[in-house]
Amino acid sequence: MMTCQSCGTEYEDYATYCNNCDVSLESEIGEPLEGKSLRAEADSLHAGLEQSVRTAATMHRMVAGIYMLALLLLGVGAMSFGLSDMFEMADAMFLGVLILIIAGFFVLHLSVARGLLRRKGWARQASIVLALLLLTAFPIGTIFGAIILSRMFGKQWRVAW
Repeated sequence: MMTCQSCGTEYEDYATYCNNCDVSLESEIGEPLEGKSLRAEADSLHAGLEQSVRTAATMHRMVAGIYMLALLLLGVGAMSFGLSDMFEMADAMFLGVLILIIAGFFVLHLSVARGLLRRKGWARQASIVLALLLLTAFPIGTIFGAIILSRMFGKQWRVAW
């Protein structure tokens, strides 16, 4: 029989924590612990998860802002020079496709940021995929991608997601 160090409740030898006071009965190596609360550890992991989610969502929003700036610059540049004077039809079509691709990534990053903050199951996987794509956009995309990936693979994710 094991006895809780905190409240004195007796448990079978296979017990790992006290249901009465929520204190661990054994450490990872089998030695009794004194006063280590599982609830405090869970709260710490939850706080770490919250911080990681907020950081990753902020990074996605910042990348979306960069895409928005690129869209504005492309649009203003095309309007200020006049599409008919500056581009042939093939160039105008290329510019249109480029604008659609950038707008798509803008919407994707905003959607993933929102999904992360709302704890949607798909958002973590989408965040990882977008972060991996960002790694190829050296140097700024690489920095954003690395930060997002570091937030997506912490130990708090293994527990919570």
